[in-house]
Amino acid sequence: TVFDYSHASTDEILVYVDGVLQRSGSSFDYTTNPTGGSASAGAITFNSGVTLNSVVTAFKVRSTAITGFTRSDTVTTGAQTVFAFVHDEDTKLQVYKNGILQREGGANDYTTSPSNNTVTFTSSIPSGNTITIITVENTSVQAVTGMMFEEDFAHTDSGLIKFNKIKIDNGAIPQAKVASLTTDLGSKAKLTVSSSTPAGPTTGDLFLDTSQTPNQLKFYDGTQFLRTSPESSLPTFTSSDAGRFVKVNGTGTALEYGSVDLSSVIPVTQKGAANGVASLDSTGRLPSSQLPSVLSTDSLYVSVTTPTNQTYDVKRIYKQKIRIDGLALQTTSGTCSVQISVNGTGLGSTYSVSSTPNEFALGTPIEIDATTTSKAIEFIVTNNSSASALEVTMAVSVIAS
Repeated sequence: TVFDYSHASTDEILVYVDGVLQRSGSSFDYTTNPTGGSASAGAITFNSGVTLNSVVTAFKVRSTAITGFTRSDTVTTGAQTVFAFVHDEDTKLQVYKNGILQREGGANDYTTSPSNNTVTFTSSIPSGNTITIITVENTSVQAVTGMMFEEDFAHTDSGLIKFNKIKIDNGAIPQAKVASLTTDLGSKAKLTVSSSTPAGPTTGDLFLDTSQTPNQLKFYDGTQFLRTSPESSLPTFTSSDAGRFVKVNGTGTALEYGSVDLSSVIPVTQKGAANGVASLDSTGRLPSSQLPSVLSTDSLYVSVTTPTNQTYDVKRIYKQKIRIDGLALQTTSGTCSVQISVNGTGLGSTYSVSSTPNEFALGTPIEIDATTTSKAIEFIVTNNSSASALEVTMAVSVIAS
């Protein structure tokens, strides 16, 4: 059973027999051939004979003009209520059960859910039934040829085509065709995000260097990329520069790293320390605790032409402290004895004197403290026996208080 029906290979064919939608396919109701028929312009061939006086109705759907056209045929293999079918809220559907058009609505045959992309029947469909779902209209997606005057595609006030109805590929619009785009881009810095230095940069270009952590933003000064951070003016450093400082070079034209030279600096720890240096007190003077025990050495000399047994003054001292370390005694003739005395009190041993020089290093030096009260240094002559021209010399050290 063959019917002539002109159509193109891209057309979808809807065929009804006595108002019942048929299913296309060699295993189903019919097949189509765009070059078949008596005029080779197209034919519809039923897989089994059509009953006499049956009415065959065919519709041609140009899917190239109806972008949203979709057909789905499902044969149930068990009791089924929900059928998957991708659509949105703008899609108009036709639903058939075994070729019989169904009514939409919860009180009728089925409902649709665009959010879940499903068609749900109000009662379960047993196994072996064919459910056909067809998109007959989608107002959000339409392919229209020729002039577009419909309000779905053009603004009613301006007559301009709505931009969301125009299919434009990415990158299809030249920059010069967008108002002010070329000028605006030309006045903006170019930013390159890369782990390697951009090739052919121009002055002012920016470069986010991702080869370092954290990433560093740099700018091109016409010669090289410099870091935008404040330390960009510092010379590049490595681990070998640890502990060094930044200084101006000898010509005063750039910064460089230098090593700290402390060879001429005395550590603070050496102040008041052994083999170190003395510190100063609040008046800028050396504290007495850091002065040497012997500040200076001197000698006291007295000569008596004709000595007698009595006490002789040598010197009175004040605001100082001295130590007598030794005696040198001699007469030109005769003999006598001599003892050191302080403020009339004899101290230490008594030494014999003759014409032969006698020098005595005191085993226990005699300290005389006159820092608060003056003291008289004397010597006592005893056992005089015709002594003449007595010479008494005291070896004295001035010591710290």
